[in-house]
Parts: sequence; C-alpha cells; structure tokens
Amino acid sequence: MFTIRKEIKNRLNKIIRHFQKQIKKAATISLGIAIAMALVILSVLPFYVSAGYHDTQRLVSTLIVASGLCGSIWFARVSRHTMWFIGGAYGWGMVSVCMSPLPLWSMLEFGLLFSVVLIAVTFLSKLQNLQLKYLAILIATIHAYYIVHNVMEYAFTLLLGGTFEPYAMSNGFSNVRFYGQFLVWTVPFLVGVMVTNPKMHYRFVLAGLLMFDWAFEFLTLTRAFIVAMTFTPLMVWWVAKEYWLLYAKCLFFTASVGFVIYVFMLFVIPSLLGVDVSYGINFSIGRDMLSSSGRVHLWKDAWYVILNHPLLGAGPMMTALTSVSNISAHPHNFILQLLAEWGIPFTLILFGGTIFGLVRFKNLIAHASTDSLLLALPIMASLSAGAIAGLFDGLLVMPVSLVYMTLFIVCCVGLWRTLTPEVQRVIFPRWAVPVLLFPSIFVAVFSVINWPHWSATNATEIPKPMSGNGYKLSPDRNPRFWLTGQIEIVKK
Repeated sequence: MFTIRKEIKNRLNKIIRHFQKQIKKAATISLGIAIAMALVILSVLPFYVSAGYHDTQRLVSTLIVASGLCGSIWFARVSRHTMWFIGGAYGWGMVSVCMSPLPLWSMLEFGLLFSVVLIAVTFLSKLQNLQLKYLAILIATIHAYYIVHNVMEYAFTLLLGGTFEPYAMSNGFSNVRFYGQFLVWTVPFLVGVMVTNPKMHYRFVLAGLLMFDWAFEFLTLTRAFIVAMTFTPLMVWWVAKEYWLLYAKCLFFTASVGFVIYVFMLFVIPSLLGVDVSYGINFSIGRDMLSSSGRVHLWKDAWYVILNHPLLGAGPMMTALTSVSNISAHPHNFILQLLAEWGIPFTLILFGGTIFGLVRFKNLIAHASTDSLLLALPIMASLSAGAIAGLFDGLLVMPVSLVYMTLFIVCCVGLWRTLTPEVQRVIFPRWAVPVLLFPSIFVAVFSVINWPHWSATNATEIPKPMSGNGYKLSPDRNPRFWLTGQIEIVKK
C-alpha cells in the first residue's frame, strides 16, 4: 500500500512539474508577444490618429509601462536591498512632490521616473541569448518601418516638387531630436547584436537598415546622436576588450556607407531631377555646428536652480516652472536635471549607487561565461549611448526615449539576475503592491483622461487643474512635454 501511494505521489508531482513548465513557457511567449505589440503600437499608432505624434506616444508609453508593471510586480522576486532602495526612492519622491510648488505636475514626472525604476527590477527574472535576438529582430522591424516611411516621404517630395525639408524626413516624430533619441538607444544595440552574432542569418539586413539610419541621421543631423556614437566604443572596450575594435569597425562602416547614401539623397539625385535642395542643405551641413543652440543658457539656468534648492531640489518637472527657473525648460542634461529637481544629496546617492553597480556588473561579466559577455555588450553599448546623449538632450522626458531606456535597463537587470542566482529574492508584501503601483496608475489614468483635450485644436479650451501653494496654471500655457510649452503661473 505504501509503495502504491508513493508511486501515485511521484506521478502527481511529475504532472504538476510538467504543467508548471508549460505555464512558464506560455507566460514567456505571452510576455514576448506583449512587448512586441507594445513597441509596434508605439511606432505605428501615431501615424493613424488625429492627435500629434508626441501626445499619442506619451499616452501609449504610459499605458505600456503601467500595464507591464501591473502584470509583473505581483510575481516578481527582488532582494532585500532592492526593496530598501525602492522604498527609499518612493519616500523621497513623495516628499519632493508634496513640497513642490505644483504637486500635480511633479507627481506626473515622479510617476514616470519611478515607473522606470520599478519595472526595471520586476519585469524580467533572467535574460537569454534567444530573447535578445528576438528583441533585435523586433527593433530592426521597427527601424524598417520608419525607413520605409522616410524613403516614401523623400521620394514623393522629389517627384511632386515639394520643398526638400529634412524635418519631414523623420516621419513619425514631432521633432527630429526625438527621432535621434530613438536612434541613440537602438543603433548601438543592433550593432552590438551584429558583432556578437557573426553567424546570424539576417545580420546583412541589419547592416542595410543601419546604413539608412545613418543616412537619415545625417539629413536631420542631431548632434547628440553623433557624440554618443563616438563614445560608445569606449564602453564596449570597458565591458569586452576583445570585441571593441570589431564594434568600432562595424559602427564606422555603416556610418560611412550611410554618409554615401546621404550624399546621393541630398546632392546627386536632386541634381539629376533638377530639385532645389538649398533648404535641406541649410538644415543639415549648413547649420552652425559649433552653436550650443541655447544649451549653455539652459545649463547656467539649471545651476541657478541648484544653488537655490541644494538639498531637496525644486521638485520634479519644476525646472519648467517660471517662478523657479528663469528660462522655464528642462536643462537638456540629465545630471543637471536631477540636481536641480531632486537635490544634491539624492543625486550623489543615486550616482554613487550606479557607479558601484556598474563596477560590480563588470566583475560579474569578467568571471561569467562567454555567453554572458555577448549579452552584456549590446545592452551596455545602448545604455552608454543614452547616458552620453542625455548630457546634451532631454532623454529623461521624452516618451519614446523613456520606453527604450526602460527596455534596455530591464534587459540589464535581467542579465544581472542571471549572473547572481545565489542572491535570495522574495516577492513584495501584498500590502505594498498597490502603494508602489499608485504613481504609475496615476500617470496612466491622467494621460487617458486628458488625451482628448491634448487633441483639441484650440489649446486654450483645455481645462487647467488647480495646484497647491496659491498658484494655478495660466490660461494660455501648459506644462512642457505634456502639451505645448513651459509652465507659467499666475497668482490666484
């Protein structure tokens, strides 16, 4: 009798393990499909809605992050140190929001940034080479989609005799800088995947796409992208010395061929068709490349805010507020933005922890298998490019940029967990989950409710929510990057 019971128990355990494997496999497939659908919707939907690209991308990006968090945080396992980090960031952020001159808008920006951190530590339990390859295929497909639109725009402009305007070449974005931000995050990643997978069947397709990416980049000429690409080989050298030269050669080759395509697009083909491209020339190579485009003034203004609010900062998003900042715009430098909005102590702690984590990550890679090194290279290339470009551009406040930044941080954390299986990780307490989800849900709900108003033709018709400390939004201006301009205030 005992033997029969033991046999039945063993069979039941086998059946349970089989179903657990099948459920885990289905969940992994579903997760991949969800990520693919989210990125495709983010790329395609703005072409087919009446609202502006930027407003639609903000709506989609907030929904993507909130949905991903709601699905992942209940089952995520994190270390005790991570829990303390999340709790500390949440507490500091809520204090900053409460002390802000405009708590509503500070809550929105805190919600965005906290969502990035939270989804990074909860979304992916481990990272495998196959997952990274699928991600590369997905991102390459999105690149192809944009390139087809850009080429069609270019061809119809020439054939119909329109004004050759490079701004219109970056179709799908409300600003050429935002197109450059998309390339900043994704081009180094695709180059890194090509370098680490020499036998990949579609690597020549990737190379062709990257060449056209460079061609349109030269047409629109976002300088932050050029600077970021120049420095990414240094990070690759730091992570994987044996691959950095190959990475640099691949980057230089695709850029060189892209430059040749650019010359044909801007000079040779229009000349053969008799099309005037003087506007396009002035837009790209005709610009004053040594001009800071107002960046220096923004950075000086950010230092003014830092000196006036050194400890706790002025509050999230408050560098765009007229009573706080003289210029009322984000400083286009993520370090200065954090210092001005979050305070010097918080920024020093954050960057100290980041540097410690990078050094520890490098040591883990050095003692891990070659496969882990090949996974780390494209991820670190992308993140380093974003860090460099963020010194000159507003990568922390743009929706598409935030989505891809989040995606690659998620991959980095997933690889970290793969390399540290010995770390004990536990799930979040059930009471803490709704509390942690509140900022993300708030941002998503706010975006959904206000999106029809952002689509309105007359921005003055948009109802302005009241904010604390004796101020309200002025009737003709709205928060920068959520609608049309900086935050101006009038006394109640």
